[in-house]
Amino acid sequence: MKKTVEVSIMGHKFQVRTDSEDTYVKDVAAFVDKKINGILGVTKAASSVNVVILAAMNIADEYMRMKLTGKPEKTEKVGQGEKSEKHPKVQDVRKRIKGLIDLIEKECEIN
Repeated sequence: MKKTVEVSIMGHKFQVRTDSEDTYVKDVAAFVDKKINGILGVTKAASSVNVVILAAMNIADEYMRMKLTGKPEKTEKVGQGEKSEKHPKVQDVRKRIKGLIDLIEKECEIN
């Protein structure tokens, strides 16, 4: 049965309809908020949209790394003793993410 859980991200309150446990939903929101605050601490991104996009890309990077390797650590082995950083899929994903981050940061400098 769906219920509503209130969470706060970037100081904004959101009502989330979910079947999940309250603590899980709040933990997810706290994780996202932590990622956003991490970006705010190290980037010149001017708009909250740009910060959120960069945070989403960092989360996607972690997700893809975990999906490919089973672990988020950069040195985790994949397959036959191959380091995840050298795995072709990881290299391709990292290159794409870096390109997108560069584009976003360039756009932030222009605006």
